[in-house]
Amino acid sequence: EKAPQEMLDKTEAWKALATKYNHTLPAVAMAFAFLPKVVSYVAVGVKSEFEVNANISCLKATVPAALWKEAKEQGLLLKGITIP
Repeated sequence: EKAPQEMLDKTEAWKALATKYNHTLPAVAMAFAFLPKVVSYVAVGVKSEFEVNANISCLKATVPAALWKEAKEQGLLLKGITIP
């Protein structure tokens, strides 16, 4: 079944924001998982060597605070989420 249009629109907005800051959507998603100071580990599933290498690249990405600020301004993050 197709995802709701609102979800598709939000995904496209996240992709555009990631691209604006020269990152991939998976790199931004992985960085988001590590934002809370209480998070030490994130489990990511893989099924190929390519995916392992892609995930390693995502982990090396440094997502700037400006991206999170802009995401919040665009309403892509909930108001209660605090960004370091």
